[in-house]
Amino acid sequence: MMTRSPHARSPRKPAKVRGFSLVEAVMSTMILSVMLVAALNTVGAMKASRYDANERTRAEALAHALMAEILGTEYEEPDDLPLFSRELGESSTSRLLWDDVDDYAGWSASPPETRSGLAVPGTAGLERSVAVEWVNPADVKITMGSDTGIKKITVTVRRGTLVIGEAVAVRTEAWPDS
Repeated sequence: MMTRSPHARSPRKPAKVRGFSLVEAVMSTMILSVMLVAALNTVGAMKASRYDANERTRAEALAHALMAEILGTEYEEPDDLPLFSRELGESSTSRLLWDDVDDYAGWSASPPETRSGLAVPGTAGLERSVAVEWVNPADVKITMGSDTGIKKITVTVRRGTLVIGEAVAVRTEAWPDS
């Protein structure tokens, strides 16, 4: 007769191995999918925001560069009878001969151009325009119909109808011409 040793194991049923059920696997996949979509939306919004900031910075630089060019000219025509706009012999496209502030009135270019008329690299889809107007000396927000000794210059940079950059300056008759 065989006796059992006290240390021998008694025969038992094998332990159940627990794993994921199909429902748990589907729920985990759904949760991970939602988290992934949220993360990708955040990254996409960050990239769009960075692009917008870069484009606005470039537009502001374009506006300020043209404003510096305009402010480097005289208040009114130094050689001929002063007219508000371009005088005879001054091209409506090339700014090379423009010598006073109001020569720029109503000018625009898309894409923005250098003074010699070449397109500024990397500015496709942008438009740069200039408005020059006489303003009230007491309140430069009020435009006037005749010369007051003060001209307000506004350079605007747009993408389509959206203004993405602007520079505004006031040029006075008393400003010392170079």
